[in-house]
Amino acid sequence: MGANIRFVHAVRAAGLEPVIQNLAKDTRTAIEAASVLGCELEQIVKSLVFVCGENFLLVLTAGSNKVNESKLSEVMGEPVERASPTQVREATGYAIGGVPPIGHTKKLKCLFDPLLLSNETVYGAAGTPSSVFAISSSTLLDLTAGSIEQFTE
Repeated sequence: MGANIRFVHAVRAAGLEPVIQNLAKDTRTAIEAASVLGCELEQIVKSLVFVCGENFLLVLTAGSNKVNESKLSEVMGEPVERASPTQVREATGYAIGGVPPIGHTKKLKCLFDPLLLSNETVYGAAGTPSSVFAISSSTLLDLTAGSIEQFTE
C-alpha cells in the first residue's frame, strides 16, 4: 500500500477526511513547500522525530523555526537526539521528507510549537515528499494530544 493511501486510512480512522494536494515537485524542506503552496513559512508543519530514552518523540514545529536540542532536552528532562532515517520509518511508517504530523504506525508523545497556533490553517506532509494536506492548527493539536512547549531557537 502506498504512503498516501496509508496516510488517508490512518487519518480517516481519526475522523478526518483529508484533501491531499499532490505537488508537481518534491517539497522535502519547509522552504520548498511554502514556495510551492504560496503560503507563509510558519504555516508549514515540520514533523521531526527524536529519540528520548527508550522512546520516540514527535516534535511538530513551524517551518520558520529550528528545534534547539538543548531546550528540547530540558523540556523532556533527559537527553534527546535526532532519530536516524531507519528509526523515523520505524516510529512513523514514513520516510524522512514525507512524515505527516498525524497517522503514524506508533502512538508518539508529541511536543507542539506554539507558533503553529498563530495560523488557522497549517500544511503537513501527507506521506510523501510531494504531497501535503491542510488542517486547522487547533485540530492538529487536538489529534496529536500535543504538549505546547518552547523548544525552538
